[in-house]
This record gives sequence, C-alpha cells and structure tokens, in this order.
Amino acid sequence: MEAALDQRGHIAVVLGAFLIFFGLFSHFLKARLYLSEPLLSTLAGIVLGPNGLNYIAFVPIDWDSTNLPLTSDARLSLLWFLRVVIGVQVLFAASTLPSRWLIQRENVRSMAVLLLPVMTASWLASSGLVKLCLSGTSWTEALIIGACIAPTDPVLANSVVNGVFAESHVPRHIREVLSAESGLNDGFGTPFLFLPLSLLAHSYQTGPAVKSFLFHTVLYDVFLGSVLGVVIGYLARKALKTARRFDTIDRESMLVFSVALAVVTIGVADAVGTNHLLATFFAGTALNWTDKIRHEDLHSHFTDGIELFFDSSVFLVLGTIFPFHSWLDRRFLPPWQLVLLATCVLIFRRLPAILLLRKLVPLIKTGKEGLLVSELSITP
Repeated sequence: MEAALDQRGHIAVVLGAFLIFFGLFSHFLKARLYLSEPLLSTLAGIVLGPNGLNYIAFVPIDWDSTNLPLTSDARLSLLWFLRVVIGVQVLFAASTLPSRWLIQRENVRSMAVLLLPVMTASWLASSGLVKLCLSGTSWTEALIIGACIAPTDPVLANSVVNGVFAESHVPRHIREVLSAESGLNDGFGTPFLFLPLSLLAHSYQTGPAVKSFLFHTVLYDVFLGSVLGVVIGYLARKALKTARRFDTIDRESMLVFSVALAVVTIGVADAVGTNHLLATFFAGTALNWTDKIRHEDLHSHFTDGIELFFDSSVFLVLGTIFPFHSWLDRRFLPPWQLVLLATCVLIFRRLPAILLLRKLVPLIKTGKEGLLVSELSITP
C-alpha cells in the first residue's frame, strides 16, 4: 500500500512539474524550436519510466506479457484511461469544426475519398509492408496489424493543427480536413480490423464471417455508434440551449460541458457495446450544429488547457510503457528491421494514395497541400 501511494506521489510530481516546465517555456518551445507537448512528454516518460530512471510506473513493466491476464487491473486501467483521453480529443476535434461542416458538398466529397479509397489503400499498403518485413506473419495477421496503424491519431493531430506554427503555416481548410479525418477514421477504421478478425473467428468460412462482419461491425458498431452520437449530441445541445435561455447555467459549467459530454458518451457507448469513437465524434458534431454555441460556450483558453493536460498525461503514460525489451528481442525482429518498417510505413502508408487521388479531394487544392495532408496525418 505504501509503495502504491509513493508511486501516486511520484506520478503527481512528474506530471505537475512537466506541465509547469512546459508552461514556463511553451512559447519558446513551440514558436522557436517547433517542439510539441506530445514529443516532450513522451521523452519524459521514457527517461523517468521503468526503461530509464524507474522513478514512475503506471503499469508493471511486463504489462504486455502473455503471462498477464487480459482482464488484469493494469491492462483495464490503461485501456480506460486511453479510451477517455482519445474520446475527449475526438469530441473536441468535432466541436471545433465550423457549423454544419460535415454536410457541405465539397467537405462530404473530401471525407468520402479520404475515408474510403485512401483509407483502404493505407490499410493495404501498411499490411503489405508488415507482411514483407515480418516474414513469418500470415496475410490475415498482417491485415490485422495494418488496420491498427492505418488510421491517423486524433491526439497527435490536435498538436499538429493547433498552435503558432500550424496557424502561421498550415491553411485553415487543411487544418479542418486533418481534424475531421483524424476524428472520423479511428472509428471508421474498425471494419478494416474486424474483417480479418471475423475470418479468423469463423475459421475462414466466408459466409458466416461476412454475415457476422456486416451485422456486428457495419450495422451495430459503425451505424449504431454514429446514430447514438447524433442523438446524445442533439439532446445535449437542446439541454444547453434551454439552460442558457432560462439562465440556469453559469459560465464555468459551460466550459466543462464538452468534457462531461465526452465522458457520458463513452460510458453509454460502452454500455451498449458500440463504437465509442464514432459516438463521441458525432456527439461533438451535433453539439456544434450552431456556431453560436461553439464560439460562446465550448471553446476557450480553459478547454485548451484541458487538452494540454490530457495530451501531456497520455503521452507521459505511453513513454513509460513502451516495451523496449520486446522491441530489442532479436528472436522477434532485428531492431534495424523495425526501424526500416516504421520508416516505410510513414512514407508509403498514405503519400502515394493521397498524391494519386488528390484531384478527387476538393479541399486539397495543390500538390503541396496533398503532401501536407499525407505527412501531417500522424500514425497512432
């Protein structure tokens, strides 16, 4: 018990000290050195975690071991922490888009191309590279791994589309594309993951696998998750509008409204068993259906501070749990091959598809913007 309490104290000291340090030098780090809080907090986690000075440990160093049960407290706590942080960031991404952004014709066309042919090409390219580098991997296993790295990451995308550098060098419509795509494709990426999983679960029997995939993944996970998010966001917007009309809500409560809505949506989606990422994105979209609510109630320096806290926390945690002992195990894959695989994924995962299909995406107006969209869309 005393050791656990000591660890909590260490974690509080490290997280608080990092936020203080980053806050004191944030303008210099962002505007001059172009360093973001995800990178710095990840490095801090690596240095201070079990792989470095061993000052903090959120989970046991062998958390990824097959000897640790999937239902262990360490794994479940880590899963829920990351789920809440990603859900909050996805809702923030949706709530900061302009009103009715998703139903404008050129935006619909752009998202359709990015989420269907580009996403499919990214999945296949990533899977092919995994199969090429991991010679003992079957095509089904490669497709599963490829589906995990094909989507872009909403937490990292937030650090790319916000800040001094982004506002000065990245066009507004490109930042909106990156925010919308990163918020959507994590949820829409689940069919790419569950298609090979369904084949495995049904022993490669095509009929039962496709039936299960269409019902459980496409209808229940994607469609129901989207509808659930729209309903929750619509009810939340109506409730907020009524509270403002009768002056029953104060400014402070409005500022945390979107965070609370994200947590509620994640909980409801988990209880129903549907896609919480799509639910939170569409909840944020429905909440942000009028610009008046978005600008006056939901976006402020306070919410920016919440995003900074969540971003720093999640990457500090990730820095402490990186399984370097597994990555450096030559029985699995030589380190140089891991570096080669990561480099090839970053280059070939999206860039060829974006450049080939750029003219079909109305919001990508030049080749330079296509390069920005392909290279600024970070792999999780």
